[in-house]
Amino acid sequence: IITSIAFILFSFAVRARSTNIAPRCSARDGDTIFNPKAKNKHKKESRNDSSNLEDDARDPEYVQYRGGSMFGWIPWVMSLSYEQLLKGVPGTGTRKNGMEGSMLKVNLDGIVLLRFHAICLRISILGTLLACVILPINLTANCAKEDDGIVSCSDTSNNNNLTNFEVTTIENIPTIHMDRGKEDNVFHIFFGNELRPTMWRFYAIVFMSWTMILYCLHLVKREWVGALALRRIYYLE
Repeated sequence: IITSIAFILFSFAVRARSTNIAPRCSARDGDTIFNPKAKNKHKKESRNDSSNLEDDARDPEYVQYRGGSMFGWIPWVMSLSYEQLLKGVPGTGTRKNGMEGSMLKVNLDGIVLLRFHAICLRISILGTLLACVILPINLTANCAKEDDGIVSCSDTSNNNNLTNFEVTTIENIPTIHMDRGKEDNVFHIFFGNELRPTMWRFYAIVFMSWTMILYCLHLVKREWVGALALRRIYYLE
């Protein structure tokens, strides 16, 4: 609720072209916040207009287009590239209604922070998808067919003291009881028929864990390479 209220208040500030929306905007023209005369260049391109696109890039009617006056800024912000943020967002300058002067920009620390949030979003999405598989596996670990053939998930000696949260975890999987003399039989432990209904649940959890770990390592490596590339391009050259 608080986040929704903050978004609505921020949208009203954008609509009002308030330069107090951020400290760095206080000395800039209101057009850098929202230009009511701005036009959507993409709509113009879809009409096959023959105007020079380079001229459009210097035209505040197209450069300062932010979408709708209330929530159009959200997809516009999402469309900004890291390159634009580092070089300066066009139409946010300190002179000539935002078309010239120092543009609003983000330093490399800010870019790394944004990329970190992007990593967290990707990991959260994968974690949610994996949880949709793991949770049913854990929840149904104590389910079994009764003598009448009906599947029952009633409490057993393994889970009768577990909380509602704990039954969604690996704690709900029944304890494996092995016959004496078979504890050292690796083949029996992993492939025995009587242990198979329980062991495949452990296999699934281990596989999901490996998937998450490998994906996280892949993201960290990719972001590390990307951050070094940005550092070389915008700070060392």
